Amino acid sequence: MNKLLFLLLLFCTTTLFAQPNQKGHPREERAEQINPEQHAKRFARIKAARQAFIIEELEITEKQAAAFFPVYWDFDQRMVEDKKDIARRNRPDQPSKKLTEQEARTKLLERRTQKKRIMALSLEAENKYLEILPATKVLRLPDVEREFRKKLWERTRKQ
Repeated sequence: MNKLLFLLLLFCTTTLFAQPNQKGHPREERAEQINPEQHAKRFARIKAARQAFIIEELEITEKQAAAFFPVYWDFDQRMVEDKKDIARRNRPDQPSKKLTEQEARTKLLERRTQKKRIMALSLEAENKYLEILPATKVLRLPDVEREFRKKLWERTRKQ
């Protein structure tokens, strides 16, 4: 049943990516064609496929899934927001070759602080996951996520 659900969700996700590009190749033109509603639907389907993939690969029970995924999506959202914040802060406002020693040290300290924040969030998430899932499944989670991203990337590249 889980495999059927996963394949159905994955199929629905890939059909969204299969939409022809009317104007040509550039990514900007494709972005103009997709309205925010379509964008939200696409990512909702990807999210559902990701959830189904994790359930199947980690063999999570319904009870575990009901407790795990609200926590998982909360930490996922927090991680995305932190990474966006880090990307905004790390935009090169000044080329690194032109920085003074003091400015370079300040930037390095900022990067370290950002990395510590991401690590702290990861550890907090891992601790919460351990309250819900066995350690063997929590340990496999990053590999399963990586595998899902790889499969999704391969499917979109083919189209």
